[in-house]
Amino acid sequence: MVSKARDKNVFLMEALWTRFIPAIKKALELIESGAIGDIVHIKADFGYKAQYDPAWRLFNKELGGGSLLDIGIYPVFLILLLLGEPDEIAADAIIGRTGVDELVSAYFKYNNGKMATLYSTLIADTPGEAEISGTKGYIRINHMWHMSRSLVLHLNDGQTESFEFSYKGMGYEYEAAEVTNCLQRDLKESGLLPLDFSLSLIRVLDRMRKKCGIKYQADRD
Repeated sequence: MVSKARDKNVFLMEALWTRFIPAIKKALELIESGAIGDIVHIKADFGYKAQYDPAWRLFNKELGGGSLLDIGIYPVFLILLLLGEPDEIAADAIIGRTGVDELVSAYFKYNNGKMATLYSTLIADTPGEAEISGTKGYIRINHMWHMSRSLVLHLNDGQTESFEFSYKGMGYEYEAAEVTNCLQRDLKESGLLPLDFSLSLIRVLDRMRKKCGIKYQADRD
């Protein structure tokens, strides 16, 4: 898709709506301002107890089911956004009755001394939070962090500051606004979510799948 869009000189953007929500924008502003110093570790999860149905896309291997590609992509996205592609990946999965990953846990290591941990699951409700820890403090993006309406800045000296965000809808409107902006400016990709980032994201997901032994028909083909 990326190759074809570039060849035809048309607009393309991955529909990763979390990139555009106010909580992510504020977190980036705080980090870029130096509020938490240098990032040293990121922890993020996304999990919920899904109703089991072997025919449903989440549990159906032929439909690309499993936790990693459905919801694990969000923690991976956040880590790549802030730290880039890891130098080392350790990952493992619990494979369920239908052959899809029902739980994935991973560890990313960087040669510059940074680390990240993440997990995703379809068989348990999890805190759904993200913590970005730095040398001067940390940021916690609160429950359902991928669409959170609040975050808290914690500094090493004990000071805290909370930020609340009001949405007009579910949060997809921010993604739609970015697409509209790009089209009005005749851009072929978004500067906030460029195509090279999407290629990086799928590379990391493929590396994780290889570590976990998660395979689909397309891999065999």
